[in-house]
Amino acid sequence: MDNLGWVKLHRKILDSRVFLNKGLLKLWIYCLCRANHKKNWVGISTGRGEAEVKVLPGQFIFGRKTVAEELEMSPSTLYDRMQKLKGMKNINIQSNSHYSIVSICNWETYQQGENEKQQASNRQATGKQQASNTDKNDKNDKNDKNDKKSPISFDQFWDLYDKKIGKKKSKKKWKALSETDQKKVMEFIPKYKSYQPDSEYRKNPLTFFNNRSWEDEYIQKEFERGNTSGESKMNWGL
Repeated sequence: MDNLGWVKLHRKILDSRVFLNKGLLKLWIYCLCRANHKKNWVGISTGRGEAEVKVLPGQFIFGRKTVAEELEMSPSTLYDRMQKLKGMKNINIQSNSHYSIVSICNWETYQQGENEKQQASNRQATGKQQASNTDKNDKNDKNDKNDKKSPISFDQFWDLYDKKIGKKKSKKKWKALSETDQKKVMEFIPKYKSYQPDSEYRKNPLTFFNNRSWEDEYIQKEFERGNTSGESKMNWGL
């Protein structure tokens, strides 16, 4: 097993018996770090040659002499401490004449279970992100189609209305209009400009859209009467 990756250590270890003995704590952390995170096949030497041993998540092959050298403990001390961890139900040990398999108790609860939850959460988040991206793409496609379907561009309206305020929001309002309303707006603007030639006193484009001002009958009637003096300018202010 390589030394890449990480393990989780619960804070309640501070209140455990293991924490009271630094040699035991060292051995316990070693066991956690040696345990496999996924099923693996390990080749080992036996008196009859080579053998392949299946090692499950939370398990590792244990050789007392090798581990004693790595941890700088005597084999007898290592044996006593391993038995103590077993008695405390931190580990299980399955032994035969050639090797031992050490299993971390509750491995799935403290290690693998959380990892799987995180992976599931990541998959779910990725799925939502993909769905969100799809929705955005669909909306963009619809907007592009709407732009293509509309015979009158927003820029035509913008230039004709000639009051350059709030372009971004106004463009959104323009796209939301039906083709019929867009035509009505373009027909109404010259009448409105004749009635109110000073752009300073015209409604801001966004207000114009929100109020559906092109349907204002008063301006229509005033225009038909030929009254383009703008006597009621204050009613059409900002």
